[in-house]
Amino acid sequence: MTEEKRTGIAFLENYARYTDKLHYIDEQMFHLDRMILTAKADFGEQDMRHVNLLKARREQHYRRAWVAGARDVILQTVKRLPSPERQILERYYIDGDGHRAAEDLMEKLGFEKTHIYRLRDRALIHVGQIVMGEKTDVTYTVLQES
Repeated sequence: MTEEKRTGIAFLENYARYTDKLHYIDEQMFHLDRMILTAKADFGEQDMRHVNLLKARREQHYRRAWVAGARDVILQTVKRLPSPERQILERYYIDGDGHRAAEDLMEKLGFEKTHIYRLRDRALIHVGQIVMGEKTDVTYTVLQES
């Protein structure tokens, strides 16, 4: 496996991690919001408990913005690829259901399974090249079905 492909895989696998992290942060923010309302009602806005909860909420907000931004970078990178490569990587890594991806893509794109795998491997290499700064213009020709 090439370094570019390994880099592409690692980069795309972060999408699921960032999505999970966003759900976790949203859950924490929900609970903080409830605690802030309770502290405000029980102790007032100037109480240190209320102030500390607001500070924790603000920190979670910044953390969420960073994670969402990192996840968007992955999406924008995938969107730079030609259509078949983009659709394949979206199905495998973005939609989160890689188990049936090849079969679904065979039906959708009209390619054989081996062609789907070749396109996926090539797309992973292209993503790795983009991440490593080796490619800035992603205009590749699509492999023709043999």
